[in-house]
Amino acid sequence: MTNSLEKIPREIVDIESAALRDIYAQRKREAKAKGQKLSQEAVAERCGWAGQSAVSQYMTGRMPLNIEALLKLSKALNFFPAQVSERLSRDMPTLYLSEESGKYSAERTSNATPINYVRAKLPVIGMASAGKLEELIEKQEIDEWVDAPGATGPRAFALRIEGISMEPKFSDGEKVIIDPDLDWCFGDYVFARRLSTNTGTFKQIKREGDDLYLSALNEHFEPRYIKLSEDWIIVGKARWKLTDL
Repeated sequence: MTNSLEKIPREIVDIESAALRDIYAQRKREAKAKGQKLSQEAVAERCGWAGQSAVSQYMTGRMPLNIEALLKLSKALNFFPAQVSERLSRDMPTLYLSEESGKYSAERTSNATPINYVRAKLPVIGMASAGKLEELIEKQEIDEWVDAPGATGPRAFALRIEGISMEPKFSDGEKVIIDPDLDWCFGDYVFARRLSTNTGTFKQIKREGDDLYLSALNEHFEPRYIKLSEDWIIVGKARWKLTDL
């Protein structure tokens, strides 16, 4: 993976620092329009840095960006990492870290920022950890990464199947690529999270009348059907299955 110790062409550093400055200036204007203030000190605090010196050095190009810094700044200033550094985004997790989002959601809004679909490495997580994905990436506690089979949205990840509920199509230990930026429909395989317990499950989504259900493929699994309520959100749709040989 690219790091700050590599020799980076000056023109690349200048382009990245200029893009970062532009985003910072835009966020300042947005804050001012709301009667708020945004400073480099505030950005540094959001990044967990002791002072604004690092922010200033990244914005002026005196210090080249690295993956860890770009991830933190993208969260603090709410932008896609690829908007600032194509160089680093090729080797970084594709999860989009948004400061204002405390949970994953499949909701879309008309004024949402367009998604830049990329092919990159994806973090592999188990169902029990899916609700903590952003925290795991920030703390660099992801132990396994896989290459995306194709273009994915910025929040895609590889989910490790646990249990027998989806046999015979999906076996325990297999991996599926979950993409929160894909629209899902009835019959799709999805990963859903229960908000009250922060636990997740991988199931097929079905409809009966006006009700939606998460359905297990294994007809002997209990409970085979889980009725969706306000306590559940659909995190994302499964796009590919990766099988270890």
